[in-house]
Amino acid sequence: MDKNVLSPEQLKTLQVFQYDQINRVTDASLNQANAHFDTVITNLSEKNTILQKNATTLQNLLDAVILPKQEGNPELVEHIKWNTYYYKKYTYQTHVMLVLLFMCIVINLLHNSVSQMVFVAATGFILSIAFVYIGYIMWDLLFRDHANFDEYNFYNYIGEHVMQNKHENDGAIDASNCVIRKIEDFYNTP
Repeated sequence: MDKNVLSPEQLKTLQVFQYDQINRVTDASLNQANAHFDTVITNLSEKNTILQKNATTLQNLLDAVILPKQEGNPELVEHIKWNTYYYKKYTYQTHVMLVLLFMCIVINLLHNSVSQMVFVAATGFILSIAFVYIGYIMWDLLFRDHANFDEYNFYNYIGEHVMQNKHENDGAIDASNCVIRKIEDFYNTP
């Protein structure tokens, strides 16, 4: 027998209700309220349109006058450069903290799950590997350049700056962002 078909006994137990047809309410106060509601919606729509135009005008003024486009602004470029530097530096430092956290979690899990002898050996191994790895990361972080995080700057820590021989190429170095003088001009200036 199909589960979706009712038996005659089940049909007898069903109650049938007679519902009255709902007619539309016609009330003078309700019609007046609907008219007021329509008026309010119409007024708000007009005010909303005016508000949107004012907001657009204000945004255009901000874009044109108060907040000018700063594509070639050197201050903006400098801010972007420093934001990038600190983002990379903090990401690197966060990596160090995550390694320390992971190491602590692993040691805690080992403490609760293995015997004392295995725990001591595994902890010594994990701590030695972590010490070497974190030491390398900190050494690497120490020698990073203080203006460009992707470059290294070793001469600050060895006490001398290796400079290019000035007599090479007669002092003319091809660098677009440097102020370059010829050697003769440098010694002949008053």
